[in-house]
Amino acid sequence: MGFSRLGIAAAGIVGFWLAACTHLPETAPATDGLQVAALGDSYASGQGAPNDYWWWQIWKPHWDDKRCYRSRWAPTTQAVQRLNAQGHAIEYHSFACSGAEIEEGLIGEYEGRSPEVGDSPLMAQVDALAALWSDPDRIKAVTISVGGNDAGFGLVVVVCSFSVTDCSMIIGDAVDDALDALPARLDALAEQLENKVEIEPHRILIVGYPDPTRGSDGTFCHRRPFGDLLAGIDRDEAKWAAEHVLPTLNHRLCRAAGKHGWIYVAPEEEFETHGWCANPNWINTLKQSFTAQGWY
Repeated sequence: MGFSRLGIAAAGIVGFWLAACTHLPETAPATDGLQVAALGDSYASGQGAPNDYWWWQIWKPHWDDKRCYRSRWAPTTQAVQRLNAQGHAIEYHSFACSGAEIEEGLIGEYEGRSPEVGDSPLMAQVDALAALWSDPDRIKAVTISVGGNDAGFGLVVVVCSFSVTDCSMIIGDAVDDALDALPARLDALAEQLENKVEIEPHRILIVGYPDPTRGSDGTFCHRRPFGDLLAGIDRDEAKWAAEHVLPTLNHRLCRAAGKHGWIYVAPEEEFETHGWCANPNWINTLKQSFTAQGWY
């Protein structure tokens, strides 16, 4: 399950609103000649939204980086493109990689989602950032999307899609344990950023996750869309994900931002009527992902 192209556009950093825990600098430095980078997981890389694909090339999508399923439709990528189109000269780099977690991806080595592309593990994203930017005065901003894989959100989708009983009864305790472990992992990430990348904390934007569970009328997806594996999720399971798992995850991110002086960026509220069963949907169904990129 990934972003649709429309969803990626809607999720661009330009379109996010700032939550109450946000910390902002007193003055906004000029943007020209500065650098912006993206770290994180599939939400930061553009998973589910390859650059281009045509009907005669089904299952042969094009990516900026296939190993990480990184595309130009990623949110920070689009935000920088918009700023450059307005005449700002911003150098941009993305190290985001589908499937990345904090310990395996951001602060530790990672094989990537398509490891057959490379022979050796990928450098930790924080290390790659530190190696690229030797001049901290040029760093405008670093956007980070992380925590969903650490919390097992992908596991929630899979188990809820296939379980014949309430999936929260099957994996609820495991998900809660993972969420409880997240603050310590975020502290470790903050320590690595502080030690390896000389960047003011308020230039780090950690992005919350949107709610993918509701239809066009705002109600929870229930056995929809027909013919898709996501139709295995009923409204009670969607409600558990939306009202327990997701808010707890975002609250952990928000608290970490407050603790370390980062900016927490909350997802656009309009996502709440554009989930996987909505029309139009901003989150790809499994069938749509398979059509676009040949796998789920």
